[in-house]
Formats: sequence, structure tokens, C-alpha cells
Amino acid sequence: MSNHRPFGVSLIGWLMILNGIFSIAVGALILSHKGQTFIAALDIADSDLNAYGIATIVVGAVVLLVGLGLRSGNNLVRMLVAGVWLAQVAVMVWAVIQLHSLHWSNALWPVLITSLAAAYLLFDEDAKAFFGARG
Repeated sequence: MSNHRPFGVSLIGWLMILNGIFSIAVGALILSHKGQTFIAALDIADSDLNAYGIATIVVGAVVLLVGLGLRSGNNLVRMLVAGVWLAQVAVMVWAVIQLHSLHWSNALWPVLITSLAAAYLLFDEDAKAFFGARG
């Protein structure tokens, strides 16, 4: 295991921490503003808003914890990146299906960015050395 944390691992870790904090805040905002005019204008059922708000908070908390774990060099957390990626894909697919006014390309960019990060963490030689992975 390399003692030097590659710049890419640091960057991805910090971005995941910020993403997690932002997702938790957005989920809480959705749950706390259900009756507001700007939410009502979207014409979305309260049950869908509740589900999306809760899912956003849960995924955000996992992303935050994974970001913290990446910075510590935990190999298990590195593998959880794939799980986080799958969760983000699932939430985005659900949002596109449920919130049909959202254009699919708006949901595609976060998934592509997460895919690139996961590929770097799983397959880059410097990242593998930092996490102590062999292969």
C-alpha cells in the first residue's frame, strides 16, 4: 500500500464529500417545502416528493461516508464506490421516469461523472497502489 494519496483520489474524495452534503441538504429542502408554491407548480404527488427526498438524503449520506473513507485509503470503501455509482444510477432513472418533465440528458451528466470516478478508483494503477489492491 502506497503512503502517498494520488491527487485523483483526493479530488474524488472531496467531491464526494461535497456531493453528499449537497444531496442531504437538497433532500431536506424537498421534505420541508412540500406545500410551497414552487414545489406545487411542479404538479408532483406528495408521496413522490417524500420518496425522492428520502432517497436523496439516504444516497447523500452514503456518498458522504464513502468520500470520507476514500480519503483514509480504505479498500472496502473503494469497492463501495461501485455501489454508490449503482445507487446514483437507480435514483436518476427513477427521477427521469417519475419526474417526466426532466429531460434525460439532465440526469445523464451526474451518472457519467460518477462512472469516470469509479473507473479511475477501480482501474488506475496509482489508485490501486494507494488502496493496496492487487491486480
